[in-house]
Amino acid sequence: MAAQRKASEELDAVVIDPVCGAPVLAGDRETVSLRHAGRTWRFCSQACRGRFAREAERAVLDEALRAGRLFGLRGRARWGTA
Repeated sequence: MAAQRKASEELDAVVIDPVCGAPVLAGDRETVSLRHAGRTWRFCSQACRGRFAREAERAVLDEALRAGRLFGLRGRARWGTA
């Protein structure tokens, strides 16, 4: 019973595309996804998936910054500084 509830909740869950910010249904069969850093990322299109794949580490660090786990200048990671 709990497994069925979890599956239906996952189907109804809306996640945000990390590249463009568009809402995406997490459980939809047609949703484009990519597994990176032990996590499944979902995208609105193949173009967003490709862009994320090219800059995946930067996207993960930007997310950590927004969550308050990293410090930066004005909410953005600073690249190229030691």
